Amino acid sequence: MSRVIVFSGVVGAGKTTHKRLLAKYLASRGYRVRDTILKTSYGLSYILLTMLCLVSRVRPGNKVSPIRMLIDERKSFFKRLFKLWLWVDVFSVFIEFIRRIYLPLRLGYTVVVVEDYIPAVITDYMFFSVKLGVPVESIVRQIRMIYRLDIAVKSRGYRVYSFFFDAEDRELYKRWVRRGSSIEYRDYIIVQKKLLYRITRFLYSDTVYIDTTREDIASIHRRIKELIKL
Repeated sequence: MSRVIVFSGVVGAGKTTHKRLLAKYLASRGYRVRDTILKTSYGLSYILLTMLCLVSRVRPGNKVSPIRMLIDERKSFFKRLFKLWLWVDVFSVFIEFIRRIYLPLRLGYTVVVVEDYIPAVITDYMFFSVKLGVPVESIVRQIRMIYRLDIAVKSRGYRVYSFFFDAEDRELYKRWVRRGSSIEYRDYIIVQKKLLYRITRFLYSDTVYIDTTREDIASIHRRIKELIKL
């Protein structure tokens, strides 16, 4: 039976690194592996955000996402259009889910290794809603639609493994500076550490929590390989 291996967690905690390492390892052993990501602000959603930036005369930098710029600099403007963007994003997530997750599973890929995934999408929707002052209760319908994607995978009998990556704040900051990325919102990091973790555990009760602050990459990689039993 095909499997989905989810790598979620805090920005900069190492989920991308370990996702790629695992995908490479499994491919070297002869498994058909789909290495992918599922997140907000992708595809048509990203195009809409870019257009909104142009209309509102916001110029996103190379290291800053369009949605972050809109929230920071055109909050009132984006709040009025948030529901429109949200529906477009739900549609985009559906399309990307089918293309990146569902079809590979149906086509016989042994493993789909995915970063962020359903828990991260739901968490982002809730975070953006609160940041804009939009009641979370008003976006329940969109959240439920995203949740159904997870049900679609589980109802087919596919096994889901889940890993949540975290690190101490000081270490995260060092990594952001080292790789030249933008410094994340403090409240966004708190949301990822708390809400994202709770949602991940709710969807996948056997989620493995990994703190990468002091443990080296090689030992974490060995632990992940042992846990997935492939």
